[in-house]
Amino acid sequence: MTVLVAICFAVITTLLLVVLGRRSPASRTPITSEPEADLRTCPLCGSVLKSGQRVHSVVFATKTQDKLMEISGCPHCRPPATLRRVCPVCKKDLRPQDLVTARVFERQNETGPKRTHVHVLGCPRCRRS
Repeated sequence: MTVLVAICFAVITTLLLVVLGRRSPASRTPITSEPEADLRTCPLCGSVLKSGQRVHSVVFATKTQDKLMEISGCPHCRPPATLRRVCPVCKKDLRPQDLVTARVFERQNETGPKRTHVHVLGCPRCRRS
């Protein structure tokens, strides 16, 4: 009798796991509009970027893995927008024509995907000194 109960329990458990495993991932996880971990902000104006919004930047190719980048801002502050833009390095107001320069490092991990790291160098005024 004990063996029969154990077999029935194993069959029911297996069926439940199969049925629950077929549900879509969306039905198992709560739906949130913007998870906190995915919130990104513009480095120049501090605006929260919505899904699909990006900071406009241009990366210049070099022969090394390290590259230079010019950052002009997000859709909220990029000229001709009127939001205040501030240099992340010297904290001075940026003029509409000012671009912030950064270095881009791309490293390939042995076990994982390529990772990109951006180090902001500053605006034209603070880079001169």
